[in-house]
Amino acid sequence: MIKIFAGFLLCCSTTALMAADRNDAPALRGSIDAWSGVYAAASIGYDNISDNNGLISDYGEGSIYGGVIGYNHQVDENFVVGIEGDYNKYNIAFTKLPSISVIDVGSLRGRIGFVVGDAMIYATGGIAYGTTNINLEDFGRVIGVGVDYKITDYIFAGINYQHYSFRNFDNSGIRADLESLRLRVGVQF
Repeated sequence: MIKIFAGFLLCCSTTALMAADRNDAPALRGSIDAWSGVYAAASIGYDNISDNNGLISDYGEGSIYGGVIGYNHQVDENFVVGIEGDYNKYNIAFTKLPSISVIDVGSLRGRIGFVVGDAMIYATGGIAYGTTNINLEDFGRVIGVGVDYKITDYIFAGINYQHYSFRNFDNSGIRADLESLRLRVGVQF
């Protein structure tokens, strides 16, 4: 996982340097269009899972990693709207039943952000899709908050929290609430 993350950082840096030579590169930090455009990021983090009031009433914790792609439109100096999709690999199993684990979660979310200097504080929410190692799947919902900070005109780093709710994996009675805390590094194109 560390090699993948290091490779992504190298790609981000190279892409940012190439974008600096283009005339259509993103506007400089602090301008009205500083956050507008397409972006991609890699993320790593920590997650816990719980099945309160469900079939197995259990919990667990573990690591996650994944990728993000999105689009922002900076409406004015302080307000940003956007859409973001992500895919994450989980290394997380229930404690009492370690044979059951969530392995993949993806989501599609809207974002509303507020710009403060080189940072953007945002709220996000949308739909999620999750799968388990025993071939169960479910659609759920996700909400979250985060902050991204422009390191350069093209590279940003951030931290976010997301809460996923899955109510019934393939009508099995298994529920899952996932709480994720992630760090991410990305590039704006």
